[in-house]
Amino acid sequence: MSGPVAAEGVEDAFKAAARISAMDRTRLHVTVVDAAREPYGDLPFALADRLGGSVVEGRAARGRGPNGEGGTVER
Repeated sequence: MSGPVAAEGVEDAFKAAARISAMDRTRLHVTVVDAAREPYGDLPFALADRLGGSVVEGRAARGRGPNGEGGTVER
């Protein structure tokens, strides 16, 4: 991730994640969809980590997960 626009967008996503993670955790369950987009391949995992959530593969990512199967992906 490089350049001022890309970096600003990523930072904005992290700021939004911080506000979401501050919500009432007894009612909030976070799942981030991995759209398998480059050059931001690690962004869904970084957001899930900051949110305390999990990552699931989106349609474009199916068949690209561990063992070539869809479903939940963990890194």
